[in-house]
Amino acid sequence: MFSGRCPRTPCYVCPLTTLCLLASLPVIGAQQLFTESGSKILELSDTEFHRFVATGCSKLVLLYAHWCGHCVQFSPKYKALAEALGNDAFDEEGQSRLAAVDCAAYPALCRSLHVQGFPTLKHFKNGTEVSTYDLAEDLEGFARGSLGLSPVVAVPTDQSAYQTKSPLPEVDEYNSVVMMMHGESIFSREAGVTAAMRLFDGRLAFANLLETVVPSSGRGTLFSEKIRVLREKILPVVTASYPDPAFRRVSKRMLDLINTSADVDEGIWRRGLDLLFSKDLRLYPDKHWKHCRNLNCGLWQFLHGLTLGDFRADQSGGGFMATVSGGRTNSAVMACIRAIVAEFFQCDRCRKHFIEGYDKCVAGRCDMVNPDRKHTALWLWRFHNMVNDRTSREKGITGKDTTWPTKDECPQCRTVGAFDENQVYIFLRESYFVGGSEQQETAGNLQSNYAEVRSYRRRSNDLLYSDLFGE
Repeated sequence: MFSGRCPRTPCYVCPLTTLCLLASLPVIGAQQLFTESGSKILELSDTEFHRFVATGCSKLVLLYAHWCGHCVQFSPKYKALAEALGNDAFDEEGQSRLAAVDCAAYPALCRSLHVQGFPTLKHFKNGTEVSTYDLAEDLEGFARGSLGLSPVVAVPTDQSAYQTKSPLPEVDEYNSVVMMMHGESIFSREAGVTAAMRLFDGRLAFANLLETVVPSSGRGTLFSEKIRVLREKILPVVTASYPDPAFRRVSKRMLDLINTSADVDEGIWRRGLDLLFSKDLRLYPDKHWKHCRNLNCGLWQFLHGLTLGDFRADQSGGGFMATVSGGRTNSAVMACIRAIVAEFFQCDRCRKHFIEGYDKCVAGRCDMVNPDRKHTALWLWRFHNMVNDRTSREKGITGKDTTWPTKDECPQCRTVGAFDENQVYIFLRESYFVGGSEQQETAGNLQSNYAEVRSYRRRSNDLLYSDLFGE
């Protein structure tokens, strides 16, 4: 019976061994998903990718991001596939035919492959993409067909290894979630974390999201649609409401720039991105976070900041989005948050479930007809904590306090078995309001994009900031 294993034939390049591939991984490999000893899946760099797919032997490559919760959930499924294929997972040189690339480490490569979401599994042969796996398909069936192997004879009765569960609660579960507020907190203390640090990480995450967009010419393209959403729903809100005045100014300059042309080309787009952050920071944010450790954390900072807005613009009370929405309401902020996740966040399943929850008004989003800043900030805070609780339970974490802020951070925020939301709102404002010397620090960092950024790393569970859109 034909096994589908590639014969010993002259190749474009000599096959690399697993050892060589792993040895050449960059430092970021510690966060990657397939670098453990004995892995049957090769974790590739960008240069190794091109050598890997250049041969006449069919290969599978999983394109993922280490910060993507759905990717983390999918990784055991991919590893189980390698085990199920047995010896057929290797060519006759002993090299695995299954590989993975962390797009967070090699974003330029993934943009060139037109990766629109994570995880994405592609079949390559002779350096050319042949097909892309649909996550609704049977994974082993796709793999065997792509690699030229015999089909599966019998379907295993236990499919648990191939199943993934949504990182977010089902919509009808949201409003029934009872948050665990007792026991030891799953979060470390955040002593020394300032509003300036949170806002820096937030805008760095926003710039990284925009960096993933692949420019293309012509109207009616995916790129032109994203530009339209930026023009109409996102940048006007950011320029009016983000708490950092320096970032509001550069966002306004970017908005003015893309408004100068009906058809934004790559040159204009890159100039706009350069206004936000230098290319190195946009491409490789993991080296530059001040407080966070990953993109999810930074995105959380950005969204929370948007809900709290520019305090100086709200001295008369009520909402602060009059210049955008035509009335004193935060509906434009909520719509902006939805648009950011829908158009620019690349974790497919996470994006889908966030939008579903948003559209069905979970966490009290629609309880106020004309939402003010307080309502908007507390809606996102509730949503955040509901997800913390659900993801903790899915990880088997029980008997611990899964809520934020912790008792140590804000003792006045808690009453017996509940939160005092008035105190929570005060805490949120203090956490994202930059004033005095902190404001100067934030503006200074933004004006000097190439300055070295101090790295503040959490050394304990990072669940709080990683799991809304992820694990």
